[in-house]
Amino acid sequence: LFLIDTKIKKGVQPKRTKNVRKMKAVARAISKTEKSEEKVLKAKSKKSRIQSAKSLYD
Repeated sequence: LFLIDTKIKKGVQPKRTKNVRKMKAVARAISKTEKSEEKVLKAKSKKSRIQSAKSLYD
């Protein structure tokens, strides 16, 4: 009986680690998309600043 219990516990553990890996992967993907959105916003603001500066001197 004791061996059966340990086998069951070992069987549960990989499922938990798999779920943790999935959760971490999802979090990583979300952070990557947020970073890319920030980059796009920065690029847009930079473009508008440059255009406004150019319009002052033209």
